[in-house]
Amino acid sequence: MVDDDVPTREMYAEVLSKAGYEIIQANDGLEGLDLATKDMPDLIFTGIVMPRMDGFTLMETLKKTVMTANIPVVISSHMGREEDQQRANVLGAKDFIMRDVTPPKQVVERINALFIRSGGNINLILTPMRWMRRNCLGTWDLTVITNVWNAVKK
Repeated sequence: MVDDDVPTREMYAEVLSKAGYEIIQANDGLEGLDLATKDMPDLIFTGIVMPRMDGFTLMETLKKTVMTANIPVVISSHMGREEDQQRANVLGAKDFIMRDVTPPKQVVERINALFIRSGGNINLILTPMRWMRRNCLGTWDLTVITNVWNAVKK
């Protein structure tokens, strides 16, 4: 979660945490790049306009390193300008979310859909399950998780 707007970043972090995602937060693109190379997140959710390094430069820099080139990026924009959407698409953003138009619940649904659509990338698909295994081991019935997983794969 990369954004210099602290209340917005913390709101999305809370919503996504409640949805089962493990969240790492960064204040700007430069800090986000540093965390991405250290922690190898399954997805980066970033704003565009930030000090030191903006979201587009973050995406361009991630693509230059083999280790981070395939990390999916979702852009979050408070402006929703057409030229920003086009640039995000050219850079390979997996989604473009307009902050004031897209309710947080829908953001979670769209991110969940990205994990489902990614098909064979186990690390990407299993992010919420990995979180459950790490944090809820013993409280989740493996049969329930397997049944949910099989339903999602269909």
